[in-house]
Amino acid sequence: MFDVCGGEGAFHVAGLSDPTMRYVTKEAAFEAAVSASWTAIKEGRSVVIRVRGSDGSESALGDVHTA
Repeated sequence: MFDVCGGEGAFHVAGLSDPTMRYVTKEAAFEAAVSASWTAIKEGRSVVIRVRGSDGSESALGDVHTA
């Protein structure tokens, strides 16, 4: 399972070989999880990618709000 966690400017993906890698947006972290899932699929493993929704305090993609 790949779990996109964190908040604005500091997202990470639990389940990656380097879980300390940080991503500026939720979208970038999701793309990293998708990329890693291809390797898992090729190895015959099941894949789950979980991305929690926004609580309203950040944008849907986790980037900085602009006015």
